Amino acid sequence: MGDLRTISLSAFDTQIFEEVKPSGKTYVLNGKNNEGYDYVINRYKHSPTNAAILDSYYSYTYGQGLTANYMANQAIQMAKVNKLFTKDTVRKLVKDYTLFHECSFEVILGKTGNEIAEINHLPKNKVVPNEVDEFGVINSYWYSYDWSDLRKYPPTQIPVFVQGTTEKKTVFVIKEYSINDFYFARPSYYSGLNYAELEEQISVYCVNHIKNGLSAGHIINVNEGVTDDEVKTQFERNIIKKWTGANNANKFILSFNSNKDNATTIETITIADAHQQYQFLTEEARKQLLTAHKVVSGAILGIQSGTGFSSNADEIATAFDETMLNVITPMQNALTDGFEYVLGQNKITLQLYFENLRDVDVENNKNESSYNGAQISSAVEILQNVKDGILTKEQAMVFLIQFLKLDKDVAISMFTVGSSVQKLSEEKKKIGIELIELGEDEDLENYELIDCKPVDYEEEEKLTYKFATTGIANPYRRSIYDTDFYLFRYRYAGNSSPEREFCKNMMSANKIYRREDIDAMGDITVNPGFGKHPNPNNPYSIWRYKGGGLLSAAFTGGTCKHYWEKLTYKIKDVVPDVKSPIAIDDAKKDRASGIAGIAPHDI
Repeated sequence: MGDLRTISLSAFDTQIFEEVKPSGKTYVLNGKNNEGYDYVINRYKHSPTNAAILDSYYSYTYGQGLTANYMANQAIQMAKVNKLFTKDTVRKLVKDYTLFHECSFEVILGKTGNEIAEINHLPKNKVVPNEVDEFGVINSYWYSYDWSDLRKYPPTQIPVFVQGTTEKKTVFVIKEYSINDFYFARPSYYSGLNYAELEEQISVYCVNHIKNGLSAGHIINVNEGVTDDEVKTQFERNIIKKWTGANNANKFILSFNSNKDNATTIETITIADAHQQYQFLTEEARKQLLTAHKVVSGAILGIQSGTGFSSNADEIATAFDETMLNVITPMQNALTDGFEYVLGQNKITLQLYFENLRDVDVENNKNESSYNGAQISSAVEILQNVKDGILTKEQAMVFLIQFLKLDKDVAISMFTVGSSVQKLSEEKKKIGIELIELGEDEDLENYELIDCKPVDYEEEEKLTYKFATTGIANPYRRSIYDTDFYLFRYRYAGNSSPEREFCKNMMSANKIYRREDIDAMGDITVNPGFGKHPNPNNPYSIWRYKGGGLLSAAFTGGTCKHYWEKLTYKIKDVVPDVKSPIAIDDAKKDRASGIAGIAPHDI
C-alpha cells in the first residue's frame, strides 16, 4: 500500500490576551504588541452580527448627543461644555467605550491659568498604562501610534489628569472594572468573541466553497516516482501552504502511490448536505453573540425571531426599554461621570446626560412669542458674551439653535440691531409681572413696622391650617390673616444681585404682598421655564420655591436661594389691652420665629 497522508485545516485555539509588562519597560500592554485590542477590533470588522450589535449600542448610547439640565445662569457653562467636548470628540469616545468598555482623551490647559482649554480624543488601543506606584495608583499612560513598530513610533509618557492639576498636557481614562484584570477592561461580551470569529470564518469558507464548485475536498495522487521521505515532506508543506485555510474551503488527501505507471490525479469529494451544516453553525454563532451582548430581542437589530409578543412594535418597544436600562444607561453613566469629573477643573457643575435617541422634541418650530424665561435669559446672556468676546458669533448661533431650540431666523435676527434682541429684552421685563402688580408699596398709613424676620415655614403652616386662604389675589385690601391691631405682609428678600430675571424684577420692585396673593400665583405661570422637570413651563409654588429652578430628582427643592421675610405692622397710637381676647388672638397669630433665610432646597 502506498504512503497515505491526511492533511486538515489548521487548528483553532481560544484567543486569551494577558496584561504583559515588557522587560525593562514600565508600561503594561494588552497582550504581546498590544494585540488584545486588535483582536477585538477584527471581530468587530468581520463579524456581521457582532458589528450590528455594537453599532446599535453605539447609536443608543450617544443618542442625540451630550446635554444637561441647566438653567439660565448656567447657559455659559453649557456653552463651555460643548466647546470642550465637541460632538466629534464625544462620538469617538462613545465608540471606543462601546467597543472596548474603555476610552481615553487628552486634556490640555490654557497658556495661562489652570483652566482646560482643549480636550482631544485618544484612541484607546493606542494608549496603555504605566505600572502602578507603591500605593497601587496609575500615575501616567503611554501613547504610541503603533505598538507593533516602536522604532518608527516610540511611545510617549503622559501624566494622568487629576482635578487641580497644573500639568499642561494630561490624559484621562474612563474604564469599566473587570474581574481578574487591573490595567485593562475586558468588554462584557468578551465571552462571545469566539463566535464572532466563527461567524467570520464561516462567511469566508462559504464564499470559497462556492468558488471551488461546492467541493468538500480533494484526493491528490502522486506516483511512486517520489520515494524520498524528505522530498515527500517538502511536497506536503507546499500543498499545505497553497491549499489549507478557510479561503480554500476544503480538506485534501495527499497520496503517494507505489505504481509508477499511474499519473498524478485529483479526485473531488462532495458533501450533499453541506448547506445544513453551515446554517446550523451560522445560527449558533448568532445566538451566542446575542447572548453575550445581552440582547433582549433581535428585533431591535432588525433580526426577526418568534416571540410571544402580539406585535413587532410591542417587542421592539419592550426590548429597547430593557436594553436602555440594563446595557446602555450604565455605559452612559460611566462616561458622564468621567466627563463631569474633568469639567470640575473649570468649575463646571452641570449634571450631564445623553439625550435619548427616541425622545421627540415637541417644542420644534417654536415661534418667538412662545419662548420661556430660561430661553430668553440664556439668549441675552449669550449675546452679551459675544459682545464681550467670550464667544464667537458662530458659537453663539450653534448654542441658540441647537441648545436653546430657537428658530434659525430668530437667532440670526438677534444680531440685527433693533429687532429680536430688543423684543427678547422686553420679554425679560415681564417675568413675574403678575405678582409684582399685586404688591403694595411700603407706605401703610396709620401702621408702623414692628418686626421683620425670615419666614418660618413650620409656623406658617400652622396659621394656614387654622385660617384657610381664599386663593383670590386682590391687592390693597386687608388680608384674611390681618387683625384689628396687626397687619402681616411678606417681602422678597435675599441676594441683592440676583441672576434670574424673576428674582431681579422682584428685588427691584421691592413690593410687599399678602400671603393669599403669593399663594394665588401658584396657579398660574408667573416664572416660565423654572418649574418642575420635565414641564418647567407649568405653574409651581412661588411661596415655597420663590424663583424656582430645576425641580427634579437632583434638586427637589429648586435652586433659588432667595426667601420670603415676614413683616408685622401694628396700628399706630393704639396700645391693645393685653388681657383682651383680641390681643390674645393677635399674639397667637404672630408666632413666626426668625430662621435665617431658608433656602428652598433645605426645606
